[in-house]
Amino acid sequence: MPFNPNITMTELIALSRRPGAPDPGVEVEETEDFERMERDVHAALRKPPTWDSKARTGPGMLLHSAAGCDGCS
Repeated sequence: MPFNPNITMTELIALSRRPGAPDPGVEVEETEDFERMERDVHAALRKPPTWDSKARTGPGMLLHSAAGCDGCS
């Protein structure tokens, strides 16, 4: 079954329980384009991050920035 972003989880579960429904999982056709993309992803994952995570800024900072608070200055 092709991916449909407009289907609800309830509908998806009901469809999966019908007789003859496909087995769970994802089928990927491994074409040359897919293999090139896979190599590019693996190469990118081996590189160090190019951004500094806000999770490392210290206690409270991430919560304040996520809520749009400037630290009550």
